[in-house]
Amino acid sequence: MEHLKAELSTVLGEKLSRLERISEQPYAHLYALYDNNGNAMPLLAKSYVCQGIAQQEAYKLSMLSREGDVRLPTVYGVVITQEAPYKELLLIERLRGVSVEAPTRTPERWTSLMDHVVESVLLWHHIDSHGCVGSVDSTQDNDWLSWYEQRLEVLWSTLLNVGAPLLTQEDRSVLYRSRQCLDALFDDFDDGCVLVHGN
Repeated sequence: MEHLKAELSTVLGEKLSRLERISEQPYAHLYALYDNNGNAMPLLAKSYVCQGIAQQEAYKLSMLSREGDVRLPTVYGVVITQEAPYKELLLIERLRGVSVEAPTRTPERWTSLMDHVVESVLLWHHIDSHGCVGSVDSTQDNDWLSWYEQRLEVLWSTLLNVGAPLLTQEDRSVLYRSRQCLDALFDDFDDGCVLVHGN
């Protein structure tokens, strides 16, 4: 942690007094940054153990920010780090806000807040992904048929390599039928990929 703090201090050109891990995921950790006087900086650093994810997340955050109605953190940049086990750091704005658990004072305001959250999430599910997809078998076709074909092939190859003794023949037949009926499943289906589910 001290090496990461020193590296961030160098990148920002300002000595940091401490880092506080505020979120931990299998592939990334989110840190709050504190200046030399111990004050919280208006900046967060998200560190990734895999390369390329920071750029993808930065792009998605920027698109959601531009095309959605909900205020999202500004992306300040991506830093390639030398601090193991991390590969990249995403520097984003630290937003001030009010916890959803804060009292809304009246039932009407609570209902309004809930409606706003639902509307915002639904809006995110309608923003076109503009070709922003994750890589599955190195294929980047951004349509549902291609995506499902890729996922089925990944599942098949995983089952063949692992052996999966707990899977019955009936379980395997579901995958086989899924592979056979894929074209029929997507017949007359023309929904585009949206940003939230683009990968």
